[in-house]
Order: sequence, then C-alpha cells, then structure tokens
Amino acid sequence: MGKQDYLDDAAMNMAEVMGTTGMYKEALEQLGQIDKKTLPDYLYYYYYHLYRTIYGLMGDYAVTEKEKKAYYRMTDLYRDSLLQINASDSLGHVLVMADKCIVHAQYDEAIRMLMDYYRRPSMDEHSKAMITYTLSEGYRLKGDKKGQKALSGSFGYCRFEIGGERICISSETGLSCL
Repeated sequence: MGKQDYLDDAAMNMAEVMGTTGMYKEALEQLGQIDKKTLPDYLYYYYYHLYRTIYGLMGDYAVTEKEKKAYYRMTDLYRDSLLQINASDSLGHVLVMADKCIVHAQYDEAIRMLMDYYRRPSMDEHSKAMITYTLSEGYRLKGDKKGQKALSGSFGYCRFEIGGERICISSETGLSCL
C-alpha cells in the first residue's frame, strides 16, 4: 500500500457511497481529508464531481430557501471547476455545460450542444446513453413533449448493461428513466 493516489481514490469512493446513501456531511468530511495539492491530475474530475453532486443533493433536500441557495451556489462553483479541468471538446465538458444550462433554464442551448456532440462519429453506446439521458432531462424540464417524443422516435430505445445483463428501455416508457 502506501500509494497516496490509491488512498485518495478509496477515500473518494467512500465519500461517493456516503453521498449516495444520504450521509452528506460525512461525505464532505471524507473529501475534506484529501489534500487537493497532492491529488494526481487523473483524480481531479472525480474529486470535483463528488463535491458538485453532494452539494447538489444537499440543495435538493434542503429545508429552507437560504440553505438551498447556499448549496446550489456551491454546486455551481464545483460545476465551474469541472468545466475548467475538462477539455472544451470532451464529452465531460459538454455534459457538465449542458447540466449548467439546464439548471439555469437555458434548455435550448443545452439541447443544441448535446445534439451537436451526439452527431459526432464513433460515439460509443455509453456516451450516447449519457447524452440521451441529459437530452431527455432538458426536454422534460423545458416541458417540451414534442421534443421528448422526437427524441424517443430518433433513438428508439436505449441499451445499457448492468452486471453484464443488457437492459433495454422502450421509447414508450420515456428516456428520462435511465
């Protein structure tokens, strides 16, 4: 053992589990123990993604409007950090930027950038699924049933694997359930 990047990655995995199970404060404490200055470049995305996700969840479940605003402000700051560390033509950058647009009710901009990226040649199924999910969220929050239907008609159904088992979701059920 002794490799600090392995220890940091394990700590982030624990923080992710804590955040997923609603232990937000504990997850933040776990992340707070990581020395960002010694973090290798390949872990920065995960580090900022976890902070963005946990603060976003805290905002979603906050009781008061003041708390919501504070947590969503932190979410925006970590989203901006993610945008800074991802190459502007990467899938990660496009997904985070689309997320930012959707959160700030700039649905058409999010949909445009996602569709532009989706049309790139040689997209793997996993990338297509992530883009399709984010597109469906944009259309849903925009209240655009025609866009959702066109999305379903264009992509037919989604395929993904869980534990080696292929799962297909019909366009009839909608794509936002991924």
